[in-house]
Amino acid sequence: MSSREKQPHPSQAPSCVTSLCLHQLLDISSEALVVVDQAGLIMMTNERLAVLFAYTREEMIGQPLEVLLPQHLQAIHITYRDHYFMAPQTRSMGAGLKLFGRRKNGTMLPLDIRLKPILLDEALLVIGTVRDRTEQKRLEEDAAKGSADGQALSTMNTILSATTEFAYLIDKDGRYLFASERAAELLGLQQS
Repeated sequence: MSSREKQPHPSQAPSCVTSLCLHQLLDISSEALVVVDQAGLIMMTNERLAVLFAYTREEMIGQPLEVLLPQHLQAIHITYRDHYFMAPQTRSMGAGLKLFGRRKNGTMLPLDIRLKPILLDEALLVIGTVRDRTEQKRLEEDAAKGSADGQALSTMNTILSATTEFAYLIDKDGRYLFASERAAELLGLQQS
């Protein structure tokens, strides 16, 4: 390679590791990790990944990675994986997509996944960092629901505040959410 040819950035070039070193790193990591070969077979995992997907490590070793994917995505993932191995680089998987994994019992879980190519005994492998997004997704859904509820309440407040009639809005626990001027006056409520 001439000095003019662009060298890959160190973060993009596959890292070269030994099998023993990789096993030790997998075992001490607080992240769920999986190592896959070019054929898509799971070569190594750590206990965190096994727990996340409700398999034993032994059950996963040698299996196609696609056993951890929703069934409707398994065939297309093989194409995506083959394409990735043609130009492997460190990156997030499925940028802008909502990724899901499939546990042994068939239940789905939302995921974030990062990929990094590595060389092990001159073989190109990929290590995947897998994060469970279940709690983050729940918080996002709660926030969206709260936002929708807030918009509905705001609209209702606008409508009720325009009335000169006796009108009020209470929640399921009987708390006043809004009262028109006339209702507040007759019910003895303070208007905010």
